[in-house]
Amino acid sequence: ENEIVGKYFGFDHVHFWVGNAVQAAAFYISRLGFAPLAYRSLENGSRDVMTQVVSNGSVVFAFSSALEPNNTIFARHLALR
Repeated sequence: ENEIVGKYFGFDHVHFWVGNAVQAAAFYISRLGFAPLAYRSLENGSRDVMTQVVSNGSVVFAFSSALEPNNTIFARHLALR
């Protein structure tokens, strides 16, 4: 018989790494009807990454971008191209 290793129940959000998180979120809000849900930035203590979260019903997207040009996490991601 087939052995079931694990079950897939769904996911809570999709996370995108973008060049400008504010611009990406603004596009989804103004053109696709999403609403702002949350954000992380300098105001709440994040010094490396800014994240904008938008939702449309049960669909939740998070857009993150680096706050400094020499961010090593984003540099490694961009080097994968």
